Amino acid sequence: MNGLMIKNDIYWHPRWSSEIGQRFPIKDSTKGLFIFDATVSREEILARLHGIPSDSFTLIELEEVPEKDCEFMGDSGVCYRRTLQ
Repeated sequence: MNGLMIKNDIYWHPRWSSEIGQRFPIKDSTKGLFIFDATVSREEILARLHGIPSDSFTLIELEEVPEKDCEFMGDSGVCYRRTLQ
């Protein structure tokens, strides 16, 4: 699944977060990270983020993992880490 990581909170507009939530099925989130449903492709995300400067975010590929391997803990309590690419 894909995650959108906000690079800099100072330059990130709150309305962008709102638009992302309206445009995509969000599986989970945590501060500065949206975790998209596995059905949402990287290409679909990038196509819909036009108008948001690309240096404001980065897309990462994530997988669910046990807590001992946790890199990011979602608000749901589920653990994720970046996949090896």
